[in-house]
Amino acid sequence: MFKFIVCGDLHWRGGNPRARRDDYMQALKLKLEEVFKLAIEHQAPVIIPGDIFNSPNTAWYVVAELIQCFNAFKKRSGLPIITIPGNHDIYGSNLDSVNRTPYGLMSMIGVIKDVDQAFDWTGLDTATTEEEEEDDDEEAAPPRVRISGHGYNADTDTPFGTYQFDTVAWAYKEKTKPIATIHLVHANIMPDPPGIDSMPHTLIDGIMTDADVIISGHYHPGWGVYRREDGVLFINPGALARTAATASDISRQVQVALLKVYEDGWCEAELVPLESAKPGEEILSRDHLEDAAERAKKIQDFLELLAEEGEIKFMEIRDIIVDIAERKKLPEQVREEALKRVSLAQEMLEVRPDEV
Repeated sequence: MFKFIVCGDLHWRGGNPRARRDDYMQALKLKLEEVFKLAIEHQAPVIIPGDIFNSPNTAWYVVAELIQCFNAFKKRSGLPIITIPGNHDIYGSNLDSVNRTPYGLMSMIGVIKDVDQAFDWTGLDTATTEEEEEDDDEEAAPPRVRISGHGYNADTDTPFGTYQFDTVAWAYKEKTKPIATIHLVHANIMPDPPGIDSMPHTLIDGIMTDADVIISGHYHPGWGVYRREDGVLFINPGALARTAATASDISRQVQVALLKVYEDGWCEAELVPLESAKPGEEILSRDHLEDAAERAKKIQDFLELLAEEGEIKFMEIRDIIVDIAERKKLPEQVREEALKRVSLAQEMLEVRPDEV
């Protein structure tokens, strides 16, 4: 039997997301350490289907920290970290930019295994590539699982991206045929419509694939494990990272999936909650969202008052703003924001203040 530990998006970054009350990087390191312990316990490679980084512009010292973290795990275990590029790992949905990114660097120096080029996992930290397969001798090859993937691009979750769910295939002789195929995508694939018309997505029932297992990232809430009527297994345990104070991130359990592939080709998965992940209520805050909403409301109210007072022709616009701010006892930041917007409008219209 072959085992794999499946994670969601990592979003490795240097700074703290505004929504986090705690130390985001320290929390992420603790979760990764728990993931690696599970991987060693089960002798299972780690699969992360994209968004290793939060940005392709991640500072190099932050990149170095992740390289050290991943290399320490590989040294202890001999197990690979298997992945594909997500939208946050590349520039402008362009997969051709990957070699100019921290993700591309990590792939080139062997820290991660990018399965854009498929390989066969035999239970050892070795890969059988297409070229090696062609040179294979006549001895029977050991049982193996083929793993492939397709990174995020502009066609993802559109009618033009249907090809992204097919495995990277080559001509196998019967003696070397894999017992199962696993394919990674970074796409909003889900069992049911998301209820948001503007959200690009791909419904599981509409996916055509030759894979036995499809593993997806990108959709942070996740939906766990889903087996389609034709037997294809779909997995998205949800993002390992919680970067926003959304209702789903506050309430959801951070978890990974343990995927098992039996030698007869049967695949199954179970969800494993991470003990190191604290409840969302403890580490996520909506204060910044509420403050922004309140500020936006005050500014809008102020602009409406300004429009009403605009009929007073004998007053300068600046005087109107200051007068209303004093009479309504508005916060100084609201007054300054209004003055700033008027100044920008004057600049755009090339109007001198003494002409207003």
